[in-house]
Amino acid sequence: MAEMNIIPNKIPIQIWEIKQYEDIILYALSVYGPMRREEFINSSEKGITNRMNKNTFHKWAKKLKNKNCINVSRDQKNSIYSISSLGVKELLKRLKSYRLGIKTILDLEQKAFSKNFNQISHLFNSFNIKDENIIIEFLKLKNELTTDELKSLSEDKLNISILYLALNHVKFFDKTSNISISLDDFIKKYGKSKLTKTELKWFLHKVIEKDACYITIYELKSSNNEFCVYFRSTDEYGTIFKGVIQSILRDHYYLGFVNSYDFKEIIINDICEEVLFELIKKYNLFHEDLEPPLYNLIRNYLINIFKDFKKKYFVNYLNLKEIPSLILTSDIYIFERLEYLQKRALLYLKEASKELPPPKHQETVNNALEYVGKAIKMDTKNSLNYAIKTQILQFKGEYHEALRTIKKAIEMAPNVSNYYLNLANILIWMNKFEEAIEALNRAIELEPNNSEYYSQLASIYCFIDQYEKALEVLDTAIKIDPNLLKFYLQKARYLAFYLKKNKDALRVLEDIINPELKKESLFEIYSEQAEILFNMKKNDAALELIKKARKIYPNKVIYPNIH
Repeated sequence: MAEMNIIPNKIPIQIWEIKQYEDIILYALSVYGPMRREEFINSSEKGITNRMNKNTFHKWAKKLKNKNCINVSRDQKNSIYSISSLGVKELLKRLKSYRLGIKTILDLEQKAFSKNFNQISHLFNSFNIKDENIIIEFLKLKNELTTDELKSLSEDKLNISILYLALNHVKFFDKTSNISISLDDFIKKYGKSKLTKTELKWFLHKVIEKDACYITIYELKSSNNEFCVYFRSTDEYGTIFKGVIQSILRDHYYLGFVNSYDFKEIIINDICEEVLFELIKKYNLFHEDLEPPLYNLIRNYLINIFKDFKKKYFVNYLNLKEIPSLILTSDIYIFERLEYLQKRALLYLKEASKELPPPKHQETVNNALEYVGKAIKMDTKNSLNYAIKTQILQFKGEYHEALRTIKKAIEMAPNVSNYYLNLANILIWMNKFEEAIEALNRAIELEPNNSEYYSQLASIYCFIDQYEKALEVLDTAIKIDPNLLKFYLQKARYLAFYLKKNKDALRVLEDIINPELKKESLFEIYSEQAEILFNMKKNDAALELIKKARKIYPNKVIYPNIH
């Protein structure tokens, strides 16, 4: 136990003079060890009047205890006060405002380190933790976590909570040997009545969502709560994570400037996919099973950056140093990832349908398959994923695989009428016309007012030479959508080229011409009429219609060899 002459004799004059009682108590306990209450206060019996009175001591000691800076125990009739690791940290922080000798500060830091080391060694020994990587991760976290916001946790509880973060660092995660441990299992194994699940959840909430430390701790949690792993903004994972995002944003910024002297539209999801590729495929920093939560983390990180952009002024691109100093003037498009992956697959499919060189065509189709593959991996029970894959497989001519895939979509969602249209289209390519008719009839049953289904059904009847039936079905499509030009053109072709009823075909087209008709519609009608007239050997009449069409669109090619 400490000597009775410590206070005020051995308290630095800089602290004692201004009567900073919290600092006096912390300093005495830190330098001279545990002390009784009597060693701090005046005593009329012993004639000691140069300390602090009983009420003053209790007031400040209570505040320090509530902050978890000191501990209080009983020794028979005496109250024994000792400083906690948190108290030592608090004291070292406060002593910076006093002009004390460097040796005094170093001695205190040495004591703080020794006390901490002994505590932590005991922690690792009691839990039989020998993995050096886990120990190092714990020490880094212990050093970087400030406890100003965590004062309701005792030192033991804080250490055990930090151990949870250390054990679940992302560097230890992989599918075959990850040591990610759930909250329940951790409390059962390491809590040992010292820490409750509620206290651990409170700790995580503070350090992750409420920023109870000067570093950022990122959380990657699986959607099914199978795992939850962490990394710090100050470790290699955090540094590369931020660096890759900033680099890719910079690329988008510079390209936008070079290409148009203005920002192009930025789709956050595009950048997310690029960052994922870099972090998982290029640098192998994160395990591929972490892709879904990592995507969400990147997305939220970007959204927060873009929010900051809106609050700042535009910066000269030549003086660009930090991405957060930018401001984006263009629209930012954000989709849910599944929706985004589906959209990208369809966009690549649309691009592949254009006239492209063979290598570019193959690359585009592969991109479409890659994105729909990601969508399926993300949600194996989403029927639209399989419907989109069906379209890509059909485009590649892989009809048997496409048939299997669309049947899977229908099995998942049997009441989606459009899936039966997709099924019918595949069956047509496989020359299974009767089955295709059945599929379309099912689509019509589910959605009887969809004119497209009748139009496609009419086409199938033409394939099997049932032209009258085709016209009957097509008339139903026209009744549903009387203003849709393509149905009249389709009907005219059936009449002219299958039934040889050229006059009836011309009449169908003539009847829909009116002053309110759009130019592009009139152009198509004249072109179709000219073709029918050529088929009837009425070349002069056909030529007159071609001239009319050319007047509407002089630069549009129509029968280039006829003048």
